[in-house]
Amino acid sequence: MGARKVDRGGRTAWRHEGPAGHVFETFNRLDLDDPFGPRDVHVLLPDDDARDVSLAVFNDGDTTFWPGGVAHDTWDVANTVARLRASRAIGPVAVVAVHPRRRDEEYTHVDWRRGRAPWGGLDRYAAWLASSLVPWLRATYPQLTRSHARTATIGSSHGGLAAFRTATSHPDVFGVAGCLSPSFFSGLDDLDDGRLSPSLAASDLVRRASPVLADATRRPRLWIDWGLRRDGGPHNAVVEALASLRGAEMVTLLERTYGMRVARIGAGEEPPRDAEVVQCVDAMGGHSEAAWRHRTGLLLRAFF
Repeated sequence: MGARKVDRGGRTAWRHEGPAGHVFETFNRLDLDDPFGPRDVHVLLPDDDARDVSLAVFNDGDTTFWPGGVAHDTWDVANTVARLRASRAIGPVAVVAVHPRRRDEEYTHVDWRRGRAPWGGLDRYAAWLASSLVPWLRATYPQLTRSHARTATIGSSHGGLAAFRTATSHPDVFGVAGCLSPSFFSGLDDLDDGRLSPSLAASDLVRRASPVLADATRRPRLWIDWGLRRDGGPHNAVVEALASLRGAEMVTLLERTYGMRVARIGAGEEPPRDAEVVQCVDAMGGHSEAAWRHRTGLLLRAFF
C-alpha cells in the first residue's frame, strides 16, 4: 500500500503501512522552532483505538526503523514492537524516531573534541525535545499518555548519553531513559590513545544530574547496558570498552551514592519490572545496531 498525505497538527505527514497492527506517519523537515533546523521525524502508532499509549522517543531516527547512518544498519524497532505487542509482552507504545541533523553536536554536552568542531549542543536539543516536540506530539496525537512515567527517551552511544542527560534535565517530561552503550566517557576519556580522566562522579554529566538523582520522587528510571565484544575494529576495542567501563562506574554510582535500586541481568535474561536501574551486560554484543536491536526488546519489556 502506498503512502497517503494526511494533516497532523497543521503539518503534512505521509501515512504508510507498518508491521502488523501498526502504522507509520512520516514528517519531512518538521519545523517546530528546532534550534538545529527542520528535521525528519517518523511516528509509529498502534493502528487501533488504544488510548493512553506509552511514548518512546528515539535518537538516531535514521536507523530506528530502517537501514541508515554510517553503518547503513537498523535497530528494526517497529518489528520488535509489533512482535512484543502480539505476544502481549508490552502494552501499546508509540515510537517516535527523530533524525539527527548535526549528531555529534546535538548528542554531546561538552566540547569533547577540544575545539576541533562545535560540539556540546545537547542541552539545546534536550530542551527542544521536552518543551517543543513532546507537547506537540501529545497535542497532535491525543491517544498518547500524559504520564512522564511512561514517556521515554532512548538512544545508543552518543544517543544514549543524550537520553541520560535529557531525562535527568527534564524528569517531569521523561520518566525513563534508555542508555544503550552510552558515551558517558565524552569529555573525560581520549578515544585516540585510551587515556582515562578522573572519576565520572566529578564530571559535569553527573554534577548536573545530581539534584534529580538524589530525589526519589523525581528521578527517571534508567536502562544502562553495554557489550563485551572487543573484536572487529576500534568501535568495539576502544568505544565499547570505554562504554563498558564508564557504564559500570555509573551504575555503581547510582546505587551507592543515590540509593537507586539496581537489577543486573544478562542479554538472555528476563528483565525485571520494578527496578529503578536495569544494568544489562551483553556477552556477545558489540558497538553495533545488531546488538542494540536485540537489547531494545528487553528494554521495552522492562519499562512498558
